[in-house]
Amino acid sequence: MAAPCCHSMADFVPAAIGYNTYYIHHRHFFFTAMLFVYGRILSQRLVNTVNSDKVLYRLVSNLIKYHTVVCYSLYITGFIWFILTLKKKMYKYQFGQYAWTHMILIVVFGQSSFTVPSIFEGIFWSLIHNNHLKGWLSEVHIWFLLPATLIVINDIAAYFFGFFFGRTPLIKLSPKKTWEGFIGASVTTIISAFMLANIMGRSQWLTCPRKDLSTGWLDCDPGLLFKPESYSLLGWTPHR
Repeated sequence: MAAPCCHSMADFVPAAIGYNTYYIHHRHFFFTAMLFVYGRILSQRLVNTVNSDKVLYRLVSNLIKYHTVVCYSLYITGFIWFILTLKKKMYKYQFGQYAWTHMILIVVFGQSSFTVPSIFEGIFWSLIHNNHLKGWLSEVHIWFLLPATLIVINDIAAYFFGFFFGRTPLIKLSPKKTWEGFIGASVTTIISAFMLANIMGRSQWLTCPRKDLSTGWLDCDPGLLFKPESYSLLGWTPHR
């Protein structure tokens, strides 16, 4: 008798719990986390987008006003639902799944809570003002597109230099990694960082913050950070 070639998710969920309950319960927490995180990020931009329509403006404004209460109620509902679905001799499994669900949500939406605001504040950069902090903490530049691009360049360069010039192993943990690939990728990434920063910094679409959910062109004063400035190397050389 031939064994089945593959399994569905339902095969890994105990019958005492039920796959439908398991599936809907996890999706409930996912939807609640998504509504809480993205609702806080997009609320003001959503209002700015629909402010021309009075009906939509009132509807969206009321939803945003009670956003926290709605999210809290949804989470409490999910928690009570979880308690009511507990089965004897399945407590360890169910609480384990409950914990894993929350850990995954923290990892996924924790990153999104930083990445998505950075995109809307400027794909290339964003500037956060905090009146309670002083000094360098009052202006924190969060880069998004530049480091993401540099990571891709670093991986490609490491593979290229390692494939064509790699001779010396880097670490035993990864035998295919070589010193030639590491050094070549490092130099390529540093050079690319200077070039891309100069190119991306000239685009207002990458540097200007977006106040609504439109996709139109942006126009703003990018600030001193993105204005080209010349430096003399003479000031860096020691004097005799």
